[in-house]
Amino acid sequence: MKFTIISGSPKGEGSVTLQYLLYIQKHFPQYEYEIFHVGKKIKSIEANQDKFDAIIDSVKSSDAVFWITPVFYFLIPAQLKRFIELIHERGAAESFQGKYATAVSTSIKFFDTTAHNYLHAVCDDLKMKYVGFNSLDMWDIFTLSKRDQFLLFAKNFFSIIEKKEPVSSQYLPLPENGLKKYSPEKSAQKIDNSNKNIVVLTDEYKQETNLGKMINRFSDSFTQDIQIVEINKINIKGGCLSCIQCGYDNNCIYKDEFTDFWKSTMKNADIIIFAGEIRDRYLSSQFKMVFDRSFFMNHTPFLTEKQMGFIISGPLSQIANLKHLFSAYVECQNSNFLDFVTDEYDDSEKIDNLLQSMADHAVTYSDQKYVRPHTFYKEGGMKIFRDDVYGRLRFICQADHRWYRDNGIYATFPQRNKFTKSRNRKLMFLTRFKFIREKLYKRINKEMLKPIHKIAVDPDK
Repeated sequence: MKFTIISGSPKGEGSVTLQYLLYIQKHFPQYEYEIFHVGKKIKSIEANQDKFDAIIDSVKSSDAVFWITPVFYFLIPAQLKRFIELIHERGAAESFQGKYATAVSTSIKFFDTTAHNYLHAVCDDLKMKYVGFNSLDMWDIFTLSKRDQFLLFAKNFFSIIEKKEPVSSQYLPLPENGLKKYSPEKSAQKIDNSNKNIVVLTDEYKQETNLGKMINRFSDSFTQDIQIVEINKINIKGGCLSCIQCGYDNNCIYKDEFTDFWKSTMKNADIIIFAGEIRDRYLSSQFKMVFDRSFFMNHTPFLTEKQMGFIISGPLSQIANLKHLFSAYVECQNSNFLDFVTDEYDDSEKIDNLLQSMADHAVTYSDQKYVRPHTFYKEGGMKIFRDDVYGRLRFICQADHRWYRDNGIYATFPQRNKFTKSRNRKLMFLTRFKFIREKLYKRINKEMLKPIHKIAVDPDK
């Protein structure tokens, strides 16, 4: 059997993820493997049709495709995202049809799920036979039991291909027909935004498109002009290289305009609206590059206490993964999520009203400094970061460590709460005795409720 390996890492042969593929290759040498470092070479692949065609020819002659990639900012790197766009732009999707596929990623397990959901959906859209994925920690290869499990994953994948087993599809195709043309009306009531810095970040601002019209209608909701920033007009030399040099002091290795733009325009905004068009179940690779490059701030929330919303052209309601991803992004920045407004509705008036409402809420909530309580997205993510930055990543991500230390993130370690430790020791000893344990569990709900109820009903609280 032959396998085409599509590697999304910008590090090419220096990729950690690639080492896991090489480990498979070592243990299954009877198969043919052809590796393409699309993450590292995306610019030349984009510029040179022959290089792109060589990858497609390999896919055509292969039995299956391995997508191997690190997880970058809830998804795959922008460079690999761009390659997937090229597949559709250059009419190469049919070459993937019917091929078996799997995905291997490395990360610290922060939203690896959304990255794999995306790759699965991409494979379903390409009509591939997606078998499954293996999400690995960067250091799993040092543990024998995890290496053994990884080899079983590969062995089972190869067995499914050899037996030509059927594979179920999980993601329905997105609609091919274009959405109804949006025809906005002028805003009847203007919202005073004289004391608010509002930024709309978009990858394409064309007045005649639904996206452009929605941006204009949102802008028309205010008494004062807002700032509309087009990504392609910022000097951004390339996507994140995963060099990790920013881990020491939050300085990016690139010498372009992006870092200053993020530190000034985005940091100083009160309200941020991301506006883009759906492309293969995400926004554009340009947008992904922006999010990837913002990682120069590493694992610290940087755009904090802002109001954030999304104006999206395309079938967002059918891409739950993308909604989860962006909702999580807002929470992880310690900001407040406003809404998703799309052009999926047949009624232009409804879109007008939704945009008007989002504009009104953005200013109102900003005045109130309102940030709704965070969910698992933020709490789970921050605990992953807290543990890894305190431990194995500290010498790499020293800027994170300093911020976590100075902002009390390490204080949330339960082991450091002396009262809780003392209480647990006493109660765990007492519950060894059955009569005490039974009495305690009968009263526990009442005792838990008592101080909460006092605050809930006390008019002075």
